[in-house]
Amino acid sequence: MRSLVGFGLAVLCVLALALAACGGGSTTQKIVCPGQPDGICPEAIDGPDVPAEGVIGPEGTTTTKTLEFKDPTDDLGQATAGKKSYNATVYYNEKKSLSVLYKNGGNPVSGAAIDYIVKPEGTDLGQLSAGMAYTGDDGIGAVDVQAADKEGDFTVSACVNGEADVPCLTFKIHVTCKGCGDDPLTVGFDDYKGAYPMIDLAQVLIFKQGADGKPKCADLKLGALPPATIASKDQGLDSNFVFKALPGLDKDGTQTYSIVGMAREGDTGPVQAWACDDTQGVVKYKEKKYVLLTWKDVAPRLAGSYEITSTFDLSSGLPPDIRNVVDTITGFFLSPTGEVMKLFCAASGSSGSLADFCGYLFQDKANPDPTKLTTTGQVVFDIIDGVLLALMDKYCPFEDKSLCSKVFWTAKDVSSSIEKFQIIATFTFATEPDDSGAVKDVKEVWHSVRLRWTLGMDCPPDDDACGWKKFSFSAIPAIAESVAGKSDVTLANGRISIAEHKITMKYGALVNFALEKWLLPSLFGDGSDTLPAVDSYEALVGSLLAGKACLTDMSCCETFAEEVTNTPGTGVTKTLVKSACDALIQYGGKYLRDKLNALDATPDNFTLATEEPCRIEDKNKDMKFDAIGSKIEPCKWDSTLRVGSFDYKPVGTFYGTAQ
Repeated sequence: MRSLVGFGLAVLCVLALALAACGGGSTTQKIVCPGQPDGICPEAIDGPDVPAEGVIGPEGTTTTKTLEFKDPTDDLGQATAGKKSYNATVYYNEKKSLSVLYKNGGNPVSGAAIDYIVKPEGTDLGQLSAGMAYTGDDGIGAVDVQAADKEGDFTVSACVNGEADVPCLTFKIHVTCKGCGDDPLTVGFDDYKGAYPMIDLAQVLIFKQGADGKPKCADLKLGALPPATIASKDQGLDSNFVFKALPGLDKDGTQTYSIVGMAREGDTGPVQAWACDDTQGVVKYKEKKYVLLTWKDVAPRLAGSYEITSTFDLSSGLPPDIRNVVDTITGFFLSPTGEVMKLFCAASGSSGSLADFCGYLFQDKANPDPTKLTTTGQVVFDIIDGVLLALMDKYCPFEDKSLCSKVFWTAKDVSSSIEKFQIIATFTFATEPDDSGAVKDVKEVWHSVRLRWTLGMDCPPDDDACGWKKFSFSAIPAIAESVAGKSDVTLANGRISIAEHKITMKYGALVNFALEKWLLPSLFGDGSDTLPAVDSYEALVGSLLAGKACLTDMSCCETFAEEVTNTPGTGVTKTLVKSACDALIQYGGKYLRDKLNALDATPDNFTLATEEPCRIEDKNKDMKFDAIGSKIEPCKWDSTLRVGSFDYKPVGTFYGTAQ
């Protein structure tokens, strides 16, 4: 009973599939099962029990399903084992069987449905006897292809119905007439497996080699190809390219060709893959030659300019001597009152009045400590601190002014401003890479710096772009111009490597500019309030001693001296205080500036190379590289900065975009 019901279901399924495949009753399309009586397929449910792929079968073996070509070689004599394509030649108005073998774990599978699909759909070059066939006991399924009386190429795919994990096979059908020509050369290609899955068209060019054996593939450059001996028309990527006649072959007897294949997406797309062979194309008169080539992706063009954005941490991990210099400068932002008082002593070598006044401020002038002050020192501290708090209140970026009653709120931003230096450069590749992937003498122009200050900017926590401002090197007095360099670059496997090279990078000048010309105005006023801008250490000292208004008429020291000496118990004269104040403004700023600029005495002090090969991409697929690394996944610099007498290795990353 089970067998009868199953047989009935199988017949109904076969009839339904036949009607669907034949467009509702056509007699030219039918379902066939080779090797079965009258071509009738057995019911699938009575077939052998076959484990699914990956299921443990008899004796603990793991089964694997495969679809293969039945014939060991194709019509061009190429072995079919392990291949996914078969070259088939069909003459006008003749038939050819398209046979496949379906196995599971090495055993033939009976009763499996094999779908046959013609591409392009609706071709007038031929038709199939059926759109589906069932495998017999030997695992073989087949349909016939009937050729028309018209020259051309099309493909037929064979796929196991319902088994998406089993790769399909492709028959490359070439329709021709008997005796119409010798077809001395046919060119085919392995299945394309590159990075451009939308490639659909290909063209083949053949170049007859001269007595000197040229042109070879090394002589044939895409974009500068010489005229071809013969160029095929565009065909589908899976097609065979048949050259029916070669000029002068009957007289020469033997000719040798260099063969180039080019593939692209659509009629007008750029070439995205190519192939070249200069050894297999030996063609003899009255003989057929088949050459199989393998596609290779074309590297996008590299030549052009790229804006390279590098981020360096110029604060963390500094050698102790350099750390002390930087800490002295940043201390003016973290604790301005104490640092101004210490500056009276630090710059005392430039002025006797500074040395004298230093002795009035600290209990131990050899080791000035703002927490260990004399009576005079405490008076001076209170005066400066009062001015500072007034400034902070005026320029505090928060509605709650109490947040600025201490200057320590600037610590995070002052630190991050030199931890995240962004230096902008333009790298120009004058030529494309040579055959080894090398590009020599890539021109570098380092021209700008970007600094970040987020205080009062209302920057969202996850917005890494907020608060940045860009400055040209020409605006930095101690640099004043772009920094030039050159490097050697290698491109291989979609990644670039930049060889070790040196440039001159003035670390001290960059840090000094960030602090003096960028952060000072941000903290203490940029002049937008009609009062003078605090954009120098001199202006900072003056404004801290007597308030910003004194910068207008430079009365800062006069005002400061009066306030100190009018306070009982200080024990200092107005002349000494004013003289010390004048000296502090004159020499204190220079002292700070010189401390940093002294770090830049060594030329070619910045050594750079990529830490590892860096990804380069053609993101918009126009065959021109447009991205080196990315902002999210930047490349890594291996960098060494000579600062003073120390070698410092700042952490650095970069990414680039085509200009």
